[in-house]
Amino acid sequence: MIKLFKLNGIGQLFLILGAVVLLWGKVFISPIEMPSGFGYAPLYDPIYSLFSNHCRIASALALLLVLLEGAWINSIFYSHKMLTQNTLMPMFLFVVAMSFSPSSRTLTPLLLANIAIIAGMRQMMVQENLNITLDNLFNAALLISIATMFYLPSVAFIAPLIITFSIHKLY
Repeated sequence: MIKLFKLNGIGQLFLILGAVVLLWGKVFISPIEMPSGFGYAPLYDPIYSLFSNHCRIASALALLLVLLEGAWINSIFYSHKMLTQNTLMPMFLFVVAMSFSPSSRTLTPLLLANIAIIAGMRQMMVQENLNITLDNLFNAALLISIATMFYLPSVAFIAPLIITFSIHKLY
């Protein structure tokens, strides 16, 4: 399978499409209800009230978000030269990881928080000069704090963010 990801771009797309059909196919036949009662999630509550009665639309939006977030992660890795070739392996792994649990195949707070977490990760990815500015740290912390408004355990990403900044400042 790793050879497929190194050589065949169309095969990669078919593998991702096959994983999506396999994991998400049943959701559109019998849709899953959106989870409720996450306590402190003020940005998730309006989305829940808007889509809780439309389970198929919520599942379709969740699938679209998973694919877009996976593509975004893949493009971040590729633009920062963390991938040697134009491979879709990070996207495939993200799509499978975010779709593995049956309860995650609808709009969940974690899926919505991932948007801000990925944006924060992009802010902390250093360029070639290995210089993380205070603006990058502020932007990443702001995005992660926005993620906590969707899903409170996202606050756990603040400590690794500050540790990463401190370590890079030493060099």
